[in-house]
Amino acid sequence: MGFSFVHCSDIHLGKGEDERRVQDFIDSFEDIVKAAVDEKVDAFLIAGDLFDMKNISPPVMVETTDLVRHLVSNGIIPVLIEGNHDRMINGSSSWSDYLSEVEGAITLKPSLSKANEVLFEEWSSEKKTGSYVNLKGYNIYGAGYPGFRYKKYFSSLRYYLEKTKNNILLLHAGCVRNEQEYLHVLGAIPLEDLLPIFKETVYTALGHIHSAYCVSERGDFYHPQEHMDIPLQFKAFNPGAPETLNISEANYKKGFFVVSFDDAGNRKVEFRRSRRRSVVDLKIENQKHLLDRITMEIEDSLKKFSLKNNPILRVNITGSGEVDQEAIKNFLEERFSPLRLEINDLTPFNLEREEMPSEDISVDDVEREVLKRLLRENSLASQLYSFILDMKEGTIDIEREEEIEGIVERLLVKGKDEDKEDIAE
Repeated sequence: MGFSFVHCSDIHLGKGEDERRVQDFIDSFEDIVKAAVDEKVDAFLIAGDLFDMKNISPPVMVETTDLVRHLVSNGIIPVLIEGNHDRMINGSSSWSDYLSEVEGAITLKPSLSKANEVLFEEWSSEKKTGSYVNLKGYNIYGAGYPGFRYKKYFSSLRYYLEKTKNNILLLHAGCVRNEQEYLHVLGAIPLEDLLPIFKETVYTALGHIHSAYCVSERGDFYHPQEHMDIPLQFKAFNPGAPETLNISEANYKKGFFVVSFDDAGNRKVEFRRSRRRSVVDLKIENQKHLLDRITMEIEDSLKKFSLKNNPILRVNITGSGEVDQEAIKNFLEERFSPLRLEINDLTPFNLEREEMPSEDISVDDVEREVLKRLLRENSLASQLYSFILDMKEGTIDIEREEEIEGIVERLLVKGKDEDKEDIAE
């Protein structure tokens, strides 16, 4: 019996500083749903972070519900796990649970026994709970976001995987090549710990990292090309977040996978780019014909999007000499009508003329500026920043405290590594 599905992740519904950006994320999700319906797949797999946060506005929830209903009405079963953004803890229900209880989706979660053992139990359509579900002879397991406890999860998971066949794993975690990379990517799992899982699965559906990549059973990494059948030796697939969350993701490859198994179990995996707003992050030197060169580079970058007007633009100007930011701003606004425009003058001339802070600056202002600079310089910036906000709001729970300890540990290791590099120099 054949089986087909669409695999996406990190939709981040509810993200956006205004209505237009919020709608961008909904549009991107809708485009993937449309592709699934057009392909007449059996299931729609979401590997975590369908939502950007635990509290979703009613308009976003209404549109999400409509799209899930559209899948179900076309005979497509939505199967999802929670990610680090939308998961709930201590037994609380999430919006993903709501989609299972009311709208026909299946939200898979590992459970804990009284002895604190991780359990992967079969989905109960009556109770609307479970950790794996069998669809057309394929067992789809949901491991959620294991964080720093992944070894405990994997120890139990392998026991269950070994007892079933045609296993597909949904996992909200990144895959990194070695222990050193693991120290710098929160929510990642070293390749050596994932390879045994690959042997027990026919497809591992990853999430969490916002750019697309595939991993082979030998540990090779590959950035998929659109509409190409990905070779069989690749076992794990990460589609990337379909919409751009921040401007640093401008050049990320993003999309979703269309996957099918024929009656004999032969697999076909195809990557497709997602529809998203045009975002250009440009670095250019301050030389002659600056406006012409900026225009040409922006236009070249926009060709790869070609889907939406009103791009988001950031222009970082380096080199030397004075930069007329106002003239550049006015020109780019008239030429491209950007939704957002940021121009950064990074020339020494501009840096030298920056005013020193006033003597009456507050301690809070100093602390804020120091924190901003530390975050800019650290590879764990976004994760650390979100936890700082949670601490400020008093919403940290026990499980996330464990994750904070992990972040601090990584920062300390990174600091020691950098000290060693300084000594070596």
